[in-house]
Amino acid sequence: MNNKGLTTITIVLIIIGAVVMVGGAVGGVIGYNAYQEKQQEEAEKKQQEELQRIESSRNNAVTAYNDRINQIVTSLNVEKNGTASIDNNEDVDAMTNAVNELNNMSVEISSDTLITQEQKDALNEAIVGYVATVSNRINNVNEAGEFDPLAAM
Repeated sequence: MNNKGLTTITIVLIIIGAVVMVGGAVGGVIGYNAYQEKQQEEAEKKQQEELQRIESSRNNAVTAYNDRINQIVTSLNVEKNGTASIDNNEDVDAMTNAVNELNNMSVEISSDTLITQEQKDALNEAIVGYVATVSNRINNVNEAGEFDPLAAM
């Protein structure tokens, strides 16, 4: 009977030990999974912050380009819809310089690696419209002969 009691206690202790080991393993897996989930959440948060930073940088770049474009065309009274108040007393050199600056800006925009192709296309479309309008104004002034230096003598 003593052996039977000892055997029973041994079996109970083995079962308790097995339960503790399995419980520890399960607890370890649960803890590790929770740790992994937290690491994943932190990585996703950092990635989201980086994407927001990039988007903000893109928007700032597009705004800077738009500001430069607007500064150039405002000095020539070119409206955004492509119309213009043609003043034959305008300086053809200033208009030519504006066209050159806009064309150079278009090249700069096209090679900009920060902004998206869609943003490049929109900016370059605006530039093409302004260049066409200013070029037409230059042609109109030249055809009118308003800036012929010999005619002024």
